[in-house]
Amino acid sequence: MPVIGMEPALKPASLLPGDGYVVVMATHMTLTQPKFLRLMERYGQNALPVPCPGLMECVEAGVFSGPRVEGLLDRLLASVRGMPVKAVVLGCTHYPIIRKNIMRLYPSLKIVNPSYEIIARIKQILENEDLLAEENDRENVFYASDLSENFVNMIQKILETEKSDLILKFKNLDL
Repeated sequence: MPVIGMEPALKPASLLPGDGYVVVMATHMTLTQPKFLRLMERYGQNALPVPCPGLMECVEAGVFSGPRVEGLLDRLLASVRGMPVKAVVLGCTHYPIIRKNIMRLYPSLKIVNPSYEIIARIKQILENEDLLAEENDRENVFYASDLSENFVNMIQKILETEKSDLILKFKNLDL
């Protein structure tokens, strides 16, 4: 089974047309990883890494909008306010869930969501292996190494607005 990795989309953001900085919103852990530092060496000439303590925790707690999230985003992005910014990279798998809040606070910025590149890659692999389903009439099984009630609630909350006819099943992944 192929393994597809997730990393901040610094490369596609840096290749976008226009002038200005690329803001990379991510956890402190992501921003200090050797893999990210290599991305910065290669594509980060105009990148501004912004550590976002507390943001992932909001999403995991099921807080996707409202004063708590908007206040946190406003504080986290205060360091780049007034700077010429051409794009914001959502550098954590949790951040696309709150992208609408970022867009509401900073409507002129291009938001780069690495999930779309991952989806395209998965689709390509499934097509190449003739495994792409015509319709989704199967169960959607979510595996997690920490199958907490918060995780289940978060997934259900995210997906309830996307598609109400999804069949969801959750399984613990023993590593």
